[in-house]
Amino acid sequence: MYGNQLASHPAPAPAPPPDPDAPATILAVDDCPVTLSVLRHILGDRYQLLTADNAIDALSLAARNRIDLFLVDLSMPDVDGSELCRTLRQLPRLDHVPVVVLTACTRPYDRVRCLVAGASAYLNKPVDPDTIINLLDKLLGRSPR
Repeated sequence: MYGNQLASHPAPAPAPPPDPDAPATILAVDDCPVTLSVLRHILGDRYQLLTADNAIDALSLAARNRIDLFLVDLSMPDVDGSELCRTLRQLPRLDHVPVVVLTACTRPYDRVRCLVAGASAYLNKPVDPDTIINLLDKLLGRSPR
């Protein structure tokens, strides 16, 4: 039902070319305000962090901004993280952008489902700040801190 809603979302317009000196832009998508606050605290000094609390708003932000990496919660109402990941992989402008699933779901099935949907990595909450920063730097091709 919601997959059609995502698939019919208009294709994003081309983003402006990246500024090599600008911090990477990360879009965190999570329906929990506490998680978004924690991510702002951990990542805010190192990256430009945009946030959305659902997949539709995330796609809207991605259409208007250059996104270098997505951090996506698996368990969200309406459209979950694996469906959002599948949708991102179908959009030509975003199909190469790394997607990290950050979730409290610890079942092996959930990990496999996200990786099959196109996720670049899967981290369980709560996440160690150094672990997430090192992973993001690796996926973004940046030197570690």
